Amino acid sequence: MERKTEPARSSRAGAAIRFAASVLLLIVAAGVFFEVISAKREHRVPTFFGYSFSIVITGSMEPDIKVGEFLIVKETPLEEIGEGNDILFTAKSGAIAGERVVHRVIEVGTDADGLYFRTKGTNNAVADTEVVRADNFIGKAVAHSAFLGAVVSFFSNTYTIVAVMMLLSAPFIVKQIVKIIKLAKSGDQPSDDSSAGGDDA
Repeated sequence: MERKTEPARSSRAGAAIRFAASVLLLIVAAGVFFEVISAKREHRVPTFFGYSFSIVITGSMEPDIKVGEFLIVKETPLEEIGEGNDILFTAKSGAIAGERVVHRVIEVGTDADGLYFRTKGTNNAVADTEVVRADNFIGKAVAHSAFLGAVVSFFSNTYTIVAVMMLLSAPFIVKQIVKIIKLAKSGDQPSDDSSAGGDDA
């Protein structure tokens, strides 16, 4: 009896783990969804556990940070930012107004409006004309990855998403088609009772 109950216990434990993992994944997905929606309504960058993410769209930081790289940004108090730090901020004017920009801090100072950061792209000849302040500061860049950038860009394509969804749903669709065919075939075959009735007649 013990040999039979042991696999059953393992099966139940595995099912419980899969169920818990599914629930956890659902909670995380719901949290991400509501954070993204909330951020859009409030016109801010979505933040998860103190971190936000961005894709580099210009070559102003090359060769240190390249176009298309996935940037990880940490929420950091302004007082902890110093010269040499790479920060993400929202451009206020110019051709990229409203876009997120990652540049290096070359000066930290204060004036009548408070603390400010003067920034410069490592690939740019001159510093940025506007300084970064609390109202357009997003956070400190702590990591970047070309691989993750490629993955995000790949899955952000609408056609790619549709293709992936079709591939994932294909096994289910095929299974349902096979089931329908089997039911149709079984319905065409005469039952034993009808055969018996025909012989009596």
